[in-house]
Amino acid sequence: MMNALPFIVFFVWLVTFNLILPKVNSRPGKNYQVQQKRLYKMLGYEKIQNEAAHNGINISPKEFISITLFAVISGIIISLLTKNYFFIIIGFVLCFMLPKYILSKTKRSKREEIMFELPDNLKTFTSKLIDFASVQSALEKSVPDMHGQTKDFFQTILEDLKTGFSLQSALEDAKDQVKIQRFTDFCEKLEQADKQGYNDESIKSLKETTREFGLDNTMIRELYIKSKKEKRSLTMIIVMAWALPVILSTMNVSNTNVFLDTFAGQFYIALFVLLTLFAIVKSDEWLAVNLEEL
Repeated sequence: MMNALPFIVFFVWLVTFNLILPKVNSRPGKNYQVQQKRLYKMLGYEKIQNEAAHNGINISPKEFISITLFAVISGIIISLLTKNYFFIIIGFVLCFMLPKYILSKTKRSKREEIMFELPDNLKTFTSKLIDFASVQSALEKSVPDMHGQTKDFFQTILEDLKTGFSLQSALEDAKDQVKIQRFTDFCEKLEQADKQGYNDESIKSLKETTREFGLDNTMIRELYIKSKKEKRSLTMIIVMAWALPVILSTMNVSNTNVFLDTFAGQFYIALFVLLTLFAIVKSDEWLAVNLEEL
């Protein structure tokens, strides 16, 4: 009976999804949308997607469901291999933890790329601004020489200016997308220079902001080195903590493995796995450099 438990749980889970998911042969309409929203709300997709969209990231329903399915199926497979059915519960917990963790890693990676790419592209733009005392002309000459995903921001500003938008409006949209204080400072100084004229003083001010941006990134790289050392220390602590149950597992009592064959031992291992996963997930928040406030 216990060997069949994972399959029973998986069957119940599929039946539940079948009841919640819209039927293939049903006509699209209000009922379809209600069922779809119910599924997304239950799994937390709407909250994840809203946060992702706010940061310029797209997570499709198919990708989200694939992640949750992977978590559940992994839990069931591990429970079958170890005969520890607490891993089924861990699989369902991962349904909610894994999408948030992946989104957090994606957000951080995207923000890192933006921060490290911007100073070089700003330098390229400023150098052209010296030769062409016009933002639009400077962008036309500098955008082809830019690189990375931040190139799209400057391309969008250029297209807005060509369409007839004011510089202030175009820069406001860019600031909303980038959400980095140094870039906001650069845009404000650029607006001021556009009003007062591109003289030596205004160009120097733009260069100074770009230089400070580069210094910020140098400090961030140094903090990354420190963060990686702290993460390595945490990894060593986790490995040492796991050494205890592994060693004790070799000490069988009446041919019974305490951690694999007893209820208390299985519960202890499952709890230990959950705490390990929690420590790994939260280490990004506690030990990583907080780029959201920069």
